Parts: sequence; C-alpha cells; structure tokens
Amino acid sequence: MYLALGLSSLFLIGLDQWVKHWASVTLSSNVSRTFIPGLLDLTYVENNGIAFGMLSGGRWFFVALTILLMAFISVYCIRLPRDKKHLWIRIPLTLVFSGAAGNMIDRIAHGYVVDMFEPTFINFAVFNVADSCIVTGAITLILAMLFKN
Repeated sequence: MYLALGLSSLFLIGLDQWVKHWASVTLSSNVSRTFIPGLLDLTYVENNGIAFGMLSGGRWFFVALTILLMAFISVYCIRLPRDKKHLWIRIPLTLVFSGAAGNMIDRIAHGYVVDMFEPTFINFAVFNVADSCIVTGAITLILAMLFKN
C-alpha cells in the first residue's frame, strides 16, 4: 500500500513539474490562450503568495510550513492502521502531500509558484496541478471524515 501511494505521489509531483515547465516554456507572461472555449484558458502567472496571491513574499515561511505539513502527513499516514477503511484517509493525504511538494519545489527553485489554468466561466484564481491535488485531497478528506461510517 505504501509503495502504491508513494509512486502515486511521485507521479503527481512529476506531472505538476512537467506541466509547470511546459507552461514556463510555452506560454507568455500574462497572455491567455483558449484551451477549452468558455471553460478554461491557459495563462502563465508567477504567484509569490499562497491562494489567490495572498501573503505575497513569504517564500521561506511557506517552505518551512510546507515541510512541517509534509512531515505531519507522513507520520500520520505511517501511524494509521493498515486496513482498507483508512485508505480513504491515506489517498486524500497523498494528494495534499503531492500538491504541497510540487508547490514547494517551485518556491525553492524559483521563488514563486507557476500557475496556468484559468477558469473562464467564473471569476477565479489561476491555479496549477499541485493546487488541484491539494483542493481535491482536502475536500475528499473532509467528506471521508464526515461519512466515515
């Protein structure tokens, strides 16, 4: 089970980094390309903060916070009983861990996080694969905890 989750995490981190690299090379800064008309554009953005660009400039604070979060998730997952019932806790935590790691890599390497997916059907922040992992993992974790029986 740990091997599968570890490999899944590596895949998600790799996918995130590959898409960010592709966006950095292919997309011009703050110029949008239609990806799915009326739904999603591709827009290269360098985000110095966290969600929606809040708390801009806290690079090393976010790196330290991410390391603590990843350590907590790792220890928590190791201490969980090894049964199928707890898989619905491990999977979303793996998603959150992977997304946090992907964004941390950007913060360390560049000083900012590369975002590229811009919803056009709603006024929303530009985001990336790592952000999607974090949000999906958090929502799934909340649902798993609410409906654990």
